[in-house]
Amino acid sequence: AKGLGLEVVDATCPMVTEIHVLVKELVAEGNKIVVIGDHDHQEVRGICGHAKSASATADDPIVIAHPEEVETRMPRILKKVAVVVQSTQNIVNVQKIVSLLVPKVHSLHVVNTICGPTKSHQKEILQMPKDNDVIIIVGSFISANTKRLTSISSELNPRTYQVETS
Repeated sequence: AKGLGLEVVDATCPMVTEIHVLVKELVAEGNKIVVIGDHDHQEVRGICGHAKSASATADDPIVIAHPEEVETRMPRILKKVAVVVQSTQNIVNVQKIVSLLVPKVHSLHVVNTICGPTKSHQKEILQMPKDNDVIIIVGSFISANTKRLTSISSELNPRTYQVETS
């Protein structure tokens, strides 16, 4: 597009762009990258691409979505690992995965890259289902963030509903 003289606007979330820069720095420092996030999510694929492009000798990052995957995705002890997180991940899931990584790594650097509004929404959704008879979450059915909020709420209040339109 630039070659054709078209204006190109990068609409990537600034928080995600920060994660891309951070991952390149962590690779340059000799870290093996672990991404806690959904395997096929575009953000996770982008983070992995930036990690891989940071060094010709960099290994592919390890992506872990659920605590049950730690043992199979990290079967051996690693020396130096840096963890980044998909910006819309569930903090409780991240904490469980990190606790399982600790005994598998000599040097572990964890950067909590969950975005501020996501942290705030997840904190709020831990109380709202307890205080209300019904919870209605409005958001896209393909949004990782909305699906996560719905999942958290549903565990606390079975009368949780997600809608996308009126």
